[in-house]
Amino acid sequence: MNHIETGIDQAHDTADAALPKSTVTTAGDIVYATGSSAITRLGIGTAHYMLATNAGQTAPTWVPSPKSVLTASGDMLYASAANTLARLPKGTNGQVLTLVSGLPAWSTSTGTVITSYAKTTEKDVNTTTTKTDLLNGEITIAANAMTSSGSITLDCGGDYKNASGAGRTVALELALGSTVLWAATSESIGSDADDRAWHFRVVIQALGATNSQRGSGFFALGTNDVAGVGTGEGGIDQTNEIIAPFLTAASTEDMTSSKALTLSVTHSASSASLRMRLEYASVKVT
Repeated sequence: MNHIETGIDQAHDTADAALPKSTVTTAGDIVYATGSSAITRLGIGTAHYMLATNAGQTAPTWVPSPKSVLTASGDMLYASAANTLARLPKGTNGQVLTLVSGLPAWSTSTGTVITSYAKTTEKDVNTTTTKTDLLNGEITIAANAMTSSGSITLDCGGDYKNASGAGRTVALELALGSTVLWAATSESIGSDADDRAWHFRVVIQALGATNSQRGSGFFALGTNDVAGVGTGEGGIDQTNEIIAPFLTAASTEDMTSSKALTLSVTHSASSASLRMRLEYASVKVT
């Protein structure tokens, strides 16, 4: 029994000598070897730091982790030097990522930013003489989307039918915000069972300021000839086809605020057989 007790005591002594309690002094300390039969203490690291080998590969050390570097939503991680993590705070809306002195940085874009809008569901206007927006109130140009040298381009198309039994007119009105840019009424369009294709295009140009605009475009209404595929004939028939170029009125809409873009139609009679239908609209803003 004495031999067993002696062996246990010797084991305790050996353990105490190999890992003395005095080496660790704080909760979270780590003990590591500095050489043969030599140990030392690595104090607990900063919150969210991680354990790595030092540059000389001689001892463990605490280094920043991505979680410790990134402190706010939108932060980005990059190397500010070899083996050195750094944080790039998020930029502001519309800024682009560039290099400054070899390091990433946010800067204001010097290129052209295009903002796009689209209407992909049809709008059918019939059985009414009330002015109705073919864009259905769905196109609003965002604040600052149009710059002092930018433009708004609207392309849209669809079909028109007058099968009401008499000649009818159709009035169109283009407006940006509260400004009517262009308004016109067609000549009488004869009654016919077939559809006529139409296309509308306008470019509204900023004149060196965010509150000065002018534009031009055209409205085309095809013949009632039947196409092989699609609607309308591709050839020009001057007796039946309407092609109307136009210049808009001057506008002073402040484009630093959002503005509705509308293209309204008004029929000269209310009939289920008299309709103007928009199939699509595409808007590009710079």
